Amino acid sequence: MSLYTSTIRPTLILLGPDYRRKGLFVLPLLLLQSLVDVLSVASFAPMALMVVRPESVRANPFLIKLYITFSFESEQSFALAWVVGIAVLFLVKHVMSILITRIKARYAFGVSAFLSERMLSRLIKLEYIEYHDLQSSAEQVKIAHLPISFANNILLGIATLFTEGLILFMLMVSLMVYDWRSVFFLMMIILPAIVFYRIIKKKINEINHSLKTNYPGLIHHILRLFENFLEINLYQRKAYFVQKVRKQNHDLHQSQILQTILQANSFRLFETTAAVGLCLLVLYTQVMHTSPDTTTLLLGLYTVAGFRAVPSLNRIFVALLQIKTNEHVVAGLTKFSTQEKACSPQVPIHFNETLDLNNLSFGFAGKPLILVDCSLSITKGQRIALMGASGCGKTTLLLLIMRFLKETRGEIRVDGCLLEDCHIDAWRKHLAYVPQSPVILDGSIIENIAFGMDPKEADIEKIQKLLALLGLGQWLNQLPDGLMTQFGERGIKLSGGQRQRLVIARALYSEAEVLLFDEATNQVDAITETEVYEALNATSHQSKTIIMVTHHKTSLHFFDKVYHLEGGQIRES
Repeated sequence: MSLYTSTIRPTLILLGPDYRRKGLFVLPLLLLQSLVDVLSVASFAPMALMVVRPESVRANPFLIKLYITFSFESEQSFALAWVVGIAVLFLVKHVMSILITRIKARYAFGVSAFLSERMLSRLIKLEYIEYHDLQSSAEQVKIAHLPISFANNILLGIATLFTEGLILFMLMVSLMVYDWRSVFFLMMIILPAIVFYRIIKKKINEINHSLKTNYPGLIHHILRLFENFLEINLYQRKAYFVQKVRKQNHDLHQSQILQTILQANSFRLFETTAAVGLCLLVLYTQVMHTSPDTTTLLLGLYTVAGFRAVPSLNRIFVALLQIKTNEHVVAGLTKFSTQEKACSPQVPIHFNETLDLNNLSFGFAGKPLILVDCSLSITKGQRIALMGASGCGKTTLLLLIMRFLKETRGEIRVDGCLLEDCHIDAWRKHLAYVPQSPVILDGSIIENIAFGMDPKEADIEKIQKLLALLGLGQWLNQLPDGLMTQFGERGIKLSGGQRQRLVIARALYSEAEVLLFDEATNQVDAITETEVYEALNATSHQSKTIIMVTHHKTSLHFFDKVYHLEGGQIRES
């Protein structure tokens, strides 16, 4: 597969219209950098001529024009000025190179940030079912690793191919102008490079495949260690899980070692072939009995050209190696960074009277229905309890109300208005949810309760009142950092009951009109459960609607109505 088909064309698609336009600004800068680079090297050839034959200044149309224009008194003064000019040109080239490199890097990693945000946006907008089918470690690699690798190895690699390839081409043209024989000997460096690349092409493909499979695999196994820390130690299965990481690590490292060896050996190869080419050039001058002036000129031209050609060839080879060993990055981004689905315009929806579930049925694709023709009418301000055996569809019903699942048939109406896709964002603003397994951020108490809000903008007094109502006031007072106390990864420093109450505080803090609880008191004792209901009484006015999945019959006096789910259908108790 050609480089254009496998990498360059998909890269142009990934950039999108904005970054393609910005790339048109970067391209002339790369061209300018190549041109200045070649001019700086080519400027040595006239200097070599002037050293060998000072009178050549008058014989060369370009040099004599400069000589007359600036009124030089002698060839020696002209040669001195030329040397000073070379020094200035190299200084200018150095400053220009720094500036252009900075622009290249900002462009490449700007693309990286753009792709990362695009991947994250795609993830956030997935359907609930699609989201739960994903492998978290693979998604982390796509969002955090692939875009950076794309910028570092693909975009900057293509830029290197362009600039160094252009430099090499212009060097060849410049040599043709001076003496075509030097071009022939320069090919002694280029041809072995092409042969070497063809030989190792299979190894490059193996590295690409290894990086594609082993890096995500390594992340996956490390995450399993974190997520199952207690069980791994309890059942003493450390060796098994560590071996999984070790195997993935070993394969990944072997590929990286091979890649490093290929990169390091490339420069040695070009250095050796350059030396061989120089030796052949010397033999040629001896066999052909060229004059000392011609010999010196040919050797000078070859040495100057080789001085720049060897680094160019090495950079081209390394860039090709980077691109080809990371082709999976382009393929991965192309597959998963597709254009986002057009969102339907969102329409406001208000909840003032009733929430009606009419003949709702739901089942996952290819599976039996979980809910069958369920109907339920909830008046605003009512407190509803949902009971039933595990797996009967209680959580599914809550997910349907929140629009994370869509009914197979039937409908949901709010104040008589059919709840459609265009209402989802507006409808969810009315809702707060407390899941059975609470999610705790690795942050402070404020960050966990004022969820997704800048802690500086949070209502501290409101948070303190909610914690007191939920029986956490004394606990809060004992914390040395108060509301700024950090919980650790997944709330490891909290008890199950504390986690549950903090998430309830989060729901109450949101001031949502409809509170959905999925067995929210299953991890607390009877006293704490009473405190939770008292807090709900204290904070929930007649405008608050509460729908709670529960197994605790002792708390049913708190609710206006109790419904049972059985056989996929709802009946009032």
